[in-house]
Amino acid sequence: MEFKNFKKDVEAAFNNMIAENLFVANVDKDLLWMGYLLSFEDETVRQDHNCNACKSFIRHYGKVVAIDPQTYKIKTFWDDVHTPGYEKTAQALAKLVKEAGIGDVFIQDVNEFHGCDHNVQLLPDGTTRTWTHLYVTIPNSFKFNRRVHGFDSAAGYRGDVRARAGVFERSISELKLEAVETVIELIEGNNLYRGAEFLKSLEEFRRTLVAAQTLSPEVRTNYCWLNFKSPIAKIRNTAMGNFTY
Repeated sequence: MEFKNFKKDVEAAFNNMIAENLFVANVDKDLLWMGYLLSFEDETVRQDHNCNACKSFIRHYGKVVAIDPQTYKIKTFWDDVHTPGYEKTAQALAKLVKEAGIGDVFIQDVNEFHGCDHNVQLLPDGTTRTWTHLYVTIPNSFKFNRRVHGFDSAAGYRGDVRARAGVFERSISELKLEAVETVIELIEGNNLYRGAEFLKSLEEFRRTLVAAQTLSPEVRTNYCWLNFKSPIAKIRNTAMGNFTY
C-alpha cells in the first residue's frame, strides 16, 4: 500500500474522465468521507489517512462524475483506480457515488479550490517532512466565467442547468409520441400558423422520444443531464410543447 501511487492514480483517473461537461453526484459529502475512512479496516491505517487536505478533496471532488455518451451511464474516476492496497477504497467510493445519481452540474467559482498537493512540516529537530495529499488541478473550462456562462454567479448557472435537465426529463416522460407526430403532420400540411418554425425541433424531439423508450428511468435521467444544452431541452415550455400532451 503506497499512498504516493494512489495519489498518482487518482489524479490520472480524474484527468482521463474529463469531458465537455462534468456533473456532481447527489451523495452527502460527509457520507463520502466516512466511506473513504471506513474502507481501511486497520485503525492505524485509517488514522494515517485521516487528513484535512484529503478530506477536502474527497468531499468536493470525490463525487465528480461524467456521463458515457454511448450508454448514458455514470462514469466515476474511482472505477479506474486500481492501486494495490486501495482497491476496496476505490470500489466503495464508486458504489456510493453511482447509487446517489446526479444532482448538479460541476462548475466552480474562479477562486475556489479544495485541498492541496502537499505541505511541508517543520520538525522539532529543525528538519522538514513533506506530506502529500489527494489533489487535482481543475481546468479553467470548469471555472465560472460570467461572459461564457451567461449568468451573474456560478449558483445561477447551476440552477439553470438543473432546470433545463428537469424540464427535459419531464418532456420525455409526459409528452406523447402520438401527439408529436400529429403536430408534425399538421405543420407539414401547413395547418398550424408559423408551425414551420418549430418543425425541425419537433422532428428532433420525436427522434429523442423514440430513442428514450429503450432507456431505463435512471439512464433516461442521465441522458437529460448530458443533453441539457440541447435546443429541445425546454420544448415542453414552448407553444408547440403545449400541443403535444
